[in-house]
Order: sequence, then C-alpha cells, then structure tokens
Amino acid sequence: MHKEWEPCFVLHTRPFSDTSLIADIFSLNHGRMSVLAKGAKKPKSKYFGHLTPFRHVRLTFSGKSDLKTLNEIDSSLIDHGNSNQLSTYSYLYINELLLKILPQHIPNKELFNLYQAFVDSFTTSTFKEESLRCFELDLLDVLGFGINFDTDSLNNSNLENDQKYQFVPESGFRASNDNGNFTKAELVKVKDRELTEIDKHKLKTLTQAAIAACLDGKDLNSRSTFKRLS
Repeated sequence: MHKEWEPCFVLHTRPFSDTSLIADIFSLNHGRMSVLAKGAKKPKSKYFGHLTPFRHVRLTFSGKSDLKTLNEIDSSLIDHGNSNQLSTYSYLYINELLLKILPQHIPNKELFNLYQAFVDSFTTSTFKEESLRCFELDLLDVLGFGINFDTDSLNNSNLENDQKYQFVPESGFRASNDNGNFTKAELVKVKDRELTEIDKHKLKTLTQAAIAACLDGKDLNSRSTFKRLS
C-alpha cells in the first residue's frame, strides 16, 4: 500500500461496473497512472464528486498491477469562474494530449509543475490562447521534442533576416520563399514565448504540426470540438 499522500491531477474518468469509476491521473511521483475508485458513483461514497477532470487531489492507493485501487482522497476545489467554452475545451485538449503522449508510471516532475502552472493560471486570470500555445511549446521542450528556432534544418546555418522559413515536422525550419510563413524575427519571438504579435492561425498550425509528430498517428477527439467552437 502506498500510504503517503500523493499529489495528483485528474485527467479523465470512465465508468467501471454500475457503481465504480476508473480515474486516469497525472501524479507527481508516479507519472500517469490509473486508479479504481470502488463505489465512486454512489452519492454517499467518500470519492463522490472528487474525481473530476482538472481537479487537484491528494490520494493513497494500493495494488501491484497497473490498475491501482484508490484508498483515500483529499481534493482541492478549483475555481473556474473565469472559464468559458474555449478555456474548458483547452483543458480537455491538454488532458487528452497527456493521456496519449505520456507513458504509464514514469514520473516527470518538470511536466507536472508545468501542468500545475497552466491550471493555476486560469484561477486568477481569463483564458488566453497564447497561454495554450506556450504550454504546447513548453511541453514539447520537456518531452525532448523541442523545436529548433535558431538554425536552418537543411544546412544547419543561422537564420537570415530577409528569408522566410517553413516548418517541417521532425526536421525543423528550412528556408522557403514559396511556402515559408515565418520570418527570423517572428521565430525569435516564438522561442522567447513573446506570442502576442504572432498570427494566431499560423502559430496554432505550427504547434499542432509539431505535436502531431509526437502522437505517432493518434487522433485527438478534442480537436474536432475545437473546430466546431472556432
């Protein structure tokens, strides 16, 4: 039994039998994992209402298999008073992304802190699309898939001021007067996460192309929801 309280975020839940739930969580010391909450659907259950996405929880668990058994839970209510449809689906998108990308039971404290900062940012301010793009770029860096904003991927030369650059997934930026849509100055701003003056559409296209390469062909259901809301 893991008797110490483990800090976690709930990423997703799904039914298990008539009364129980399986919660996919992102934990500080154990990475992504799944826990079985027996009887969690019952209103009198000590788990009832605590296992909702984006919820910051502390829990104890037991079991030797990949599916652990939830024993105790303590949760913090997160105020999403400033949220709207787009910010809510941004959370769903990020959670689904973590579920698809992260292997089970491999801790990543840097990413945990990054995710916590992302969630906490919307308790004190309104949702900004630039924050989501920053998270995507930082996520790529933490996972080792960071984008090289400094050199031309074709010849490893420095970027030039009078040249436009095209992003090629799994390769990087390369000079292209025909298909290039980023200038060197813009790429410097993206690298420094100064995104307010960057065109939102081409920035989104950039991060989605980079993330798609990490997903290895896996689809994200939340993206179709984004398209309907946009």
